Amino acid sequence: TGFPHTKEWNWTLILCHIQKSTPKTDSKLIFEQIEEKQGWVYIKTKIDNYEFSIKYSSYMTDTADFAEFLANIYDLKETKAFVFDYEGSYPIICIQPVDKDNIRFFFAHDYDLFLKDIDYDFSQYKVECDIIVNKKEFLQNFYNILYPFTCDYKTDKNSDVIFEPEKAKTYLKKIKKYLV
Repeated sequence: TGFPHTKEWNWTLILCHIQKSTPKTDSKLIFEQIEEKQGWVYIKTKIDNYEFSIKYSSYMTDTADFAEFLANIYDLKETKAFVFDYEGSYPIICIQPVDKDNIRFFFAHDYDLFLKDIDYDFSQYKVECDIIVNKKEFLQNFYNILYPFTCDYKTDKNSDVIFEPEKAKTYLKKIKKYLV
């Protein structure tokens, strides 16, 4: 889900890169805010005292597709990935089931590599976050920022953006149902 058609992805390489990383187990992951500025979406994220952003282009990636990806985490059976499009840069989120209540959240990006205009592959992505988190807390945290963003979204002023708020609300309702 979410893989761009303009870049060739090697799933084995992605899984190997994840296996080389060691997830944190005693840290707190917080999605503080999602905002859009002129077609660029920023999800402000924090692990303990470390802050970073998940960035993508809302002209290239539909936030409703991301909501769909999140809605399918509640019954996750295997590793799933979502690749954003940051207009040529492709940050990736991978989610792995750990047990009934916990998931592994892995986020890596090529923001700096893309700017260097060199050939590279996923194994060179910067791992920004690799953490074991409670599935319900993770989804609740995302829901808390994504629901208001979706409800307050003004489609008329952002006509070129590919975001379907009603589609996103459908998936957010599924997430809410799981959280109750």
